[in-house]
Amino acid sequence: GDHRDLHFFPYTTLFRSTPEYPMGWSTIFSATSTYAYYETSTGGYSDPNCLKAYNSSDTEPVMFAITPPTSIDISTTRLQFMAKGEAGILRIGTMTDHTDEATFTSITSYTLTSDWTEYIIDLDTVTPVGGTYFLAFQADFDFTYDYVYVDDIT
Repeated sequence: GDHRDLHFFPYTTLFRSTPEYPMGWSTIFSATSTYAYYETSTGGYSDPNCLKAYNSSDTEPVMFAITPPTSIDISTTRLQFMAKGEAGILRIGTMTDHTDEATFTSITSYTLTSDWTEYIIDLDTVTPVGGTYFLAFQADFDFTYDYVYVDDIT
């Protein structure tokens, strides 16, 4: 697409509080391990905190961190964030209902490395969602006792 017309996602999130999500954010979370979590935690790319997912002994937890609702035209949007992981996979997608994981449509996914890496996604090829929608960050894991970290979303 013509990148000159793309605008960054209108919400900048730096995850400064802990363990609560920033205002307007929500989560869908379930895991068989009581030690698993997806919350704001220490260890951020920009101090002090970041979004952190940990699966403990569960290889198939359901973990979504979900932005506040938006109705901006996704096809004119660029998303930028920092991420790293330990054998973790990060999927980025849209949701039409922030309480229903079945409405998640994946845009792209990344197998993360142990180093903080900047990701920039031009969403100009994504089919417009129409109406109000949410961007979602899904943490996924192939192994146990692994992490996914996300920070500085804009």
